[in-house]
Amino acid sequence: MCPGRPCRPYLIFYAACDIQTGTEIILDYGPQYWQVMAKQLGRAHADEWFEADRQCTHLQTVLREAGVREAKIEACLKVDLNNEVIYTV
Repeated sequence: MCPGRPCRPYLIFYAACDIQTGTEIILDYGPQYWQVMAKQLGRAHADEWFEADRQCTHLQTVLREAGVREAKIEACLKVDLNNEVIYTV
């Protein structure tokens, strides 16, 4: 496909008017693009999220065994694997 050189993806843009040298071109992927990307990133990082959840569960156990109050544990660490990993202090 790309004999003698590295194969790279290319984008080709066609302009509806002349574009002056140095003009900044901005692309808007739109909300649908980011919805799809968020799902793909979620799948790509699922293993890491599950490992983080496992480690957080272990940390919570250690804190409970050390006598830390439950409300304090919940206030300092929260993991939501359905949407994102959130750490708060």
